[in-house]
Amino acid sequence: EQNADLRWSLGVAGGSSSDSSKALRLAATKPWKRRWFEGGTAHLTGYWEASVARFQNDVSHIPADDGTAHLWNLAIAPVFRLQFTLGDSLPAQPFLVLGVGVSVMSDREFRTGKQRSRPLGSYFQFEDRGAVGVKMGRWEVAYQRMHYSNRNICRFVF
Repeated sequence: EQNADLRWSLGVAGGSSSDSSKALRLAATKPWKRRWFEGGTAHLTGYWEASVARFQNDVSHIPADDGTAHLWNLAIAPVFRLQFTLGDSLPAQPFLVLGVGVSVMSDREFRTGKQRSRPLGSYFQFEDRGAVGVKMGRWEVAYQRMHYSNRNICRFVF
């Protein structure tokens, strides 16, 4: 018997950063079949996530330099999820998410609206995230913080 919770799902997210860049992200997730620590008010599980994102800046007010004002990103990540079960009478069940994956950027520099581009170091980046949200039936609403970094690996490899 196939569990309905183990199907692929799709997600759409948008956001912005402190340097005024905007992001649009599409993701497909596949839940893991394993659950840990069941029986209490929470259990640990996870999923694989593959995503594509586009980051865009409005840099029309500054002179051109070598960086691009938009980036594409492809990523894959294993993600752990702590799902709380606070009773069937509550319509919203809270959850926490943590994950670290790998990604590839379409360029090594990104124009941020400042006078100079931000060097990314390499096309390869780690993608880490943390989220807090609520599950309401088949729908979820969450606040997620994502961070991209190559941890200075490009100094030693590229």
